[in-house]
Amino acid sequence: MKKNLLLLFISIFFIVIILEAFLRIFYPINLQSYYAEIIDKNKNFVALKKNHYHKMDRWNKKYFASYSLGNYRNRITQLVKNENEKILILGDSFTFGKYLKDKDTYINKLQNIFSDFNFINSSTPGWGLEDYYLYNEKFCKIINPKKIIIILNDGDLGRIKEKVIITNNNALSFKEKYKLYKFFIENFMIAALLRDNLKKILSKNNNKNAAENNFDGTNILFRPEVARQIVNDSKKLFIKLKKSSIDCNASLHIINLGWNNGDGKSNDDPKKIFLREYPNFFKENSIGFYDNSSYLLDVNNNKQNYIIKNEGHPNEFGADKIFNSLLIHFNKILI
Repeated sequence: MKKNLLLLFISIFFIVIILEAFLRIFYPINLQSYYAEIIDKNKNFVALKKNHYHKMDRWNKKYFASYSLGNYRNRITQLVKNENEKILILGDSFTFGKYLKDKDTYINKLQNIFSDFNFINSSTPGWGLEDYYLYNEKFCKIINPKKIIIILNDGDLGRIKEKVIITNNNALSFKEKYKLYKFFIENFMIAALLRDNLKKILSKNNNKNAAENNFDGTNILFRPEVARQIVNDSKKLFIKLKKSSIDCNASLHIINLGWNNGDGKSNDDPKKIFLREYPNFFKENSIGFYDNSSYLLDVNNNKQNYIIKNEGHPNEFGADKIFNSLLIHFNKILI
């Protein structure tokens, strides 16, 4: 019995080795996972890697992008002739253009229109208001931009690191919670292949609204007292952002993206609370503010047409909708 079990394990081991070799030679799957890194451990501040090239993990053949990252820890989607008139753009995974090819990102399309400027898009997946401030403090004087444009997404105010912001333990990704899984998924192609196919099987069993409910952390539930504290902290962070922008001689502009606008009556979403209770905050503090919500109403009503299926980020059609809406505000800011 023991001999048979040993033979079985040996057979399975060699089959796995052969399959792994086959994948690496004939059907390679990119295992590179991280295109961001911690650059300040004390503040738990993460930004894009500097001068780095990343091929996105293969999970959906249509959305298999590669990212070129530059000297300012920014995503580069095209060569820009004008190096002097820099516009610093900060946002989360939407503004970074996660899963989208360079040409399909809305920042790249805006760059095509405003070719007299050099857009430095240092937006990073998972970022929030605190990260925008930390990046501005660290890099604004180095970049020396003329203007700073922050594209505020749902969840951005809630991603304040010092606070316990959620009611459960879903803040960490599955990979970060389970280190053994992380080891296999980042080192063995057969594990990545199984992961990809398991995603497809699970996605078929999800209801049609599952993808819409996944907004890369924007659908976090907040306890009322925590949401209130985040709103108070956010006011302080906006003021600090204004000061750090003045320190590097740049004007600050905030655009509320309004991608997942909803009814605006939420009592646990810090951003909705903030905009509802402090409608004049930005004007009183001389910060340019632009609300994009009304321009994406058709997207909110037909979200499935504009997101990557079973994932939740904007697809190329969603990015195009965002591009056309932001063009209105960029014309006001840059012209």
